Amino acid sequence: MRRIQKQRLYDLLRKTISTDTCNPPGNERALAVFLKQYLKQHHIQCRIVECRKDRSNILCRVPSERAKRVLVCSPHLDTVPAASSLLRPVLKAGRVIGRGSTDCKGNLCAVIEALVTLRQSTVLKNLDIVLCATADEEAGSKEGLRPLLRQRKISGDFWLILDSDDFEVVVAQKGLMHLRATIQGKSAHASVPYKGRNAIADAGRVMQRLQQHRFPFKKHPLLLPPTVNIGTIHGGEKINMVASSCVLEIDIRYLPLMKETAIIDAVRKILKSETRSFRLDVLDLQKPIEQPDASAYVDCLKNTLTAHHIPVRVRGSEGATVMSILNEFGEQGISFGFGAKHMAHSDVEYVRLNDVCRGAQVLVDYFIALDEVLKDG
Repeated sequence: MRRIQKQRLYDLLRKTISTDTCNPPGNERALAVFLKQYLKQHHIQCRIVECRKDRSNILCRVPSERAKRVLVCSPHLDTVPAASSLLRPVLKAGRVIGRGSTDCKGNLCAVIEALVTLRQSTVLKNLDIVLCATADEEAGSKEGLRPLLRQRKISGDFWLILDSDDFEVVVAQKGLMHLRATIQGKSAHASVPYKGRNAIADAGRVMQRLQQHRFPFKKHPLLLPPTVNIGTIHGGEKINMVASSCVLEIDIRYLPLMKETAIIDAVRKILKSETRSFRLDVLDLQKPIEQPDASAYVDCLKNTLTAHHIPVRVRGSEGATVMSILNEFGEQGISFGFGAKHMAHSDVEYVRLNDVCRGAQVLVDYFIALDEVLKDG
């Protein structure tokens, strides 16, 4: 078995955490330059791609003999903001404490260590491994994955999004719909409210109906029922005026097989029944994702986890991830990773060092096993 080097991996993790990539502002360049040099020292050629100055993405490839298939492994470089103390990583009771340790520099370092180990000991026959470490994931991937895919700088037969926790295999994801309802009333003096129509009052009834509404859906084995959340409300002009307008922003998470048009029609029907005049706009729409659980890429990962005596936990994601961006551009993939559950963005963010090391070894063995599986593909 090709063994990763735990001390080398730990040293890399400490360096990446201490390199500030907090977003905003991002500025992933310093870390990208360091990693490019690090990979070069280990005989892996790497290039930095920037869609905007200092917003750096890393692309590198470990080639195989025949290059039949391409697996893209994609963690991200940026983190959410942090106090300066979280940029000084500490090892305590087996935990590496620091910003990005779980989200997602632990995953980043695990895959880099896996590639270095692979490069030193093995030449795959059929499977090219590509590292695509991206900028700006924490702010919508506008400087990272989206332009890389739009400009066709990266593509693969399958993607492993390394941004998950506890070795979970995420194969499904709810759809996301953001709506803005602008409700029109009629202004009047507050002393004679009956001469106007209060848009805030109309909005209150709309909100109640939306929270009570049950969209029809088929139960999903990995995902919870659909949800509705009123995220913002803005209305009225002055305390002594009847509000002439009110704006609601609505977040709806929905399941595969639910039709977007039916959801919008249901919201529109509620608005129509409770208001005199309104406008409904779609701000964002990300379709649900359901990766077939029986694909060779997923099956091989599950088998590798079993070989390492790690429980196979296949689940769905209630929130939006960059899997939705892959789906948007016609790419297929799943999410996987070794972070500590509920530690992302925390003021005490940590990752278990043993999990990162174990994760790196799982990736090495997965790459080798998948290469063998794909020999006849």
